[in-house]
Amino acid sequence: GGILCTGAGSGVESCTLVNNTADRFGGGVYAESGVPVKNCIIWQNAAALGENHYTGTGGGSFSFNNTIPAAGSACITSDPDFKAAGDFRLSYSSPCVNGGTNSSWMYSSIDLLGNPRTTGSGADIGAYEIPFVHVASSGSHTPPYQTWGSAATNIEAALAAAGNGWTVIVTNGIYRSPLELMVTNALT
Repeated sequence: GGILCTGAGSGVESCTLVNNTADRFGGGVYAESGVPVKNCIIWQNAAALGENHYTGTGGGSFSFNNTIPAAGSACITSDPDFKAAGDFRLSYSSPCVNGGTNSSWMYSSIDLLGNPRTTGSGADIGAYEIPFVHVASSGSHTPPYQTWGSAATNIEAALAAAGNGWTVIVTNGIYRSPLELMVTNALT
């Protein structure tokens, strides 16, 4: 299977567990002794019992995951909507975007691609965070511009805040710049 967690002090957080196979229990995750499993996508795994997840002695503690059948609290059971076959980053329409819960370790951490772990109102479920910034003429212009309320009020500020591969989301409005805008990062 994908991950076996059996002892106190262990846990699984912000992982993407897809296409794993176990001969007996828990194709994606086998958890016991109250091991926490949180903010994970556990999808399309295979096992004789518990194709995606299985809880052994003392059970596991599941929350804010994307899996079927539902396990624990705040579980999403719909398709995670990956970008493409074999590409386990999330699409922008994924129910996992901002679907997780923030943990204190995330504020200074990065995902598998080197993007900030927290962008938006909540962590994205799984191993990848969709990095983005907002632009709205009615925003408060508060970096890092990750909500409509704190949105940049001009495009050049959003471009300066965006990293390589980030998405700049611009709402309706008229935006004028006294400068020529130069985009040096790959943006969506």
